[in-house]
Amino acid sequence: MAYATATATATAARRQGEAKPKFPLLRLESKSLQLPVKERLEGFFFRNGCFDIYDSALCLPGLKSRCPTTVSTPEDLSQGSRKKMVAAIRQMVEAGEITLRELVDGKFIQPQAPIGYWDDCANARFWIDQLLDSKMGAAGLTQAEAQAVSRHRQGPETLSYTEEAAFRQAQRKAICCLHEQDFKDSGLNGMFQKPYQSKLHLLAESLYPELSIEPWELAETPTNYFESKENRNRAIRWLAGMMKKRIEDYTPEERRVHEIWKNSVEDMTGHDWQVLARLREKNPLLLIAGDLRTYGIEKLLTHVPGEHPLATAVCDAYPERNYRVWQMKGGPHGYFSDPKHGRERRVEAVIYIAALLGKKVRELTMKDLDSQACTILDCYPVHSAIFAIWEADMTVVPEMLARKPNLRTILAFEEWKGKQAA
Repeated sequence: MAYATATATATAARRQGEAKPKFPLLRLESKSLQLPVKERLEGFFFRNGCFDIYDSALCLPGLKSRCPTTVSTPEDLSQGSRKKMVAAIRQMVEAGEITLRELVDGKFIQPQAPIGYWDDCANARFWIDQLLDSKMGAAGLTQAEAQAVSRHRQGPETLSYTEEAAFRQAQRKAICCLHEQDFKDSGLNGMFQKPYQSKLHLLAESLYPELSIEPWELAETPTNYFESKENRNRAIRWLAGMMKKRIEDYTPEERRVHEIWKNSVEDMTGHDWQVLARLREKNPLLLIAGDLRTYGIEKLLTHVPGEHPLATAVCDAYPERNYRVWQMKGGPHGYFSDPKHGRERRVEAVIYIAALLGKKVRELTMKDLDSQACTILDCYPVHSAIFAIWEADMTVVPEMLARKPNLRTILAFEEWKGKQAA
């Protein structure tokens, strides 16, 4: 049996509606910084008298001589006697009669946080900082980040702005390396379970909001996180922003805006700012499944309904852009040749492209269709726009087209049209 020595006063204060209890100052002895986080934590609580005492501790010779008692269990002691027992145990360690490790491993005492201690974000962040510091070596830091960590250990107030940014990036990498087992090994499992419900993304969001860590960046994405369409949309938009558009992929208009932004930003127009915003993200229609794997969010595709999950996910993520599934790079395989829905999809696409380009259906060309990553023409016997145009508007004849097809194409078209009518 055990009793919470350091929490008695705090519990009484809460029951009586008094002010929030005072917790130990967040300060570590310099020599303890070389110890594992769990031992630092145990030493911190022990020095501040925050530990449970087990029945077996009553038999410690050094304790009996300092704190004589005839009771058989800690629960039989008065509050004053308990305080004397806590002081006596601490004196034994200070005198070198027994070590804290021997007390803990021998099940004589158990250092632990007082009630309400982990509800204070400052306390939680202090100890998570200790855990992160121990994880830096395995976080894959750059040389600049490693130097910033070393400088921070000497004194965070001495960091320059650049070093501070590098240190934050190092912290970010360390958080993204954490697993639930790390909290158990460091003695922080109680804090992780409450108030953070054993959910790392809640901890990161609450304690490190300045790092803007997304749930899927962590080593363990929350279970069923991507079942939510809102979460999938957020991840796709984040991915496009992370990848950004390559300069070599800029259009002439985008190159013009980029140069203005670099050399004379005061001359930017509203339209220019809109173009610039698009440069800061990769064109979502160019995303491929490999991009999702690279950034660890490929699992979201298993929660997207339909036969073309990636294209559907992109369209869902940008409702304001009115994307279509077939506009994805290369187009979803078999989308327009589907025996059941192919024709309906081809007609919808042709009408959409005409409206997008501000043209009549009969004015469309092969170049217009190809420009939208549209694979409609692959479904016909001849690679010509007349087939797609006729399906969308059956009144069209070759003479009406902006670019009249050659005789061979016209003959193939007439033969194909006859088969459609049969």
